[in-house]
Amino acid sequence: MVGWEDIYEVSSLGQVRVLDRVIQRKARPQSHGGDLGGSYIKHGHLLSPYVDPKTGYRSVHLYDVGRRRDVRVHVLVLEAFKGLRPPGCEGCHGPNGVADNSISNLRWDSRRENILDQIRDGVHYNSAKTHCKRGHRFTPQNTRITTKGGRQCKRCVYEGNKARLAAKAVLAGPD
Repeated sequence: MVGWEDIYEVSSLGQVRVLDRVIQRKARPQSHGGDLGGSYIKHGHLLSPYVDPKTGYRSVHLYDVGRRRDVRVHVLVLEAFKGLRPPGCEGCHGPNGVADNSISNLRWDSRRENILDQIRDGVHYNSAKTHCKRGHRFTPQNTRITTKGGRQCKRCVYEGNKARLAAKAVLAGPD
């Protein structure tokens, strides 16, 4: 894992593990028990990811001397197996959704493609809306997908254009 090589490792299935490491004990003075220090092996273990309630992404807490970082598991897997994030790209999940952090379900891609994936999987926050803000139903015949991946009500666009033309005619006055 980039920046954490000596502390953690990640598998192609999305499991994050703390590596075995040697811990140095500090020597204590005789007045406090007189320990000479020494070292011991702290065995590694798998981390239990938590699910971010807002996004549904699985994340883990990574610790190093004096710092803690919360990192999404899919980003760790992509960086380990596909390389660092290319400029302008995001970590995207495939058809198995955000619960599957295996490398076969992940790729680096654009923001637009990530949003289209969310819409396809029905997890985009707007995908549950069945009507536009003026109450028109989102149907295949009445819905246009914008260049940014959003939905637009065709009826609202038509009525808005009609109203603008009427207002323009009033402002122009009679011929």
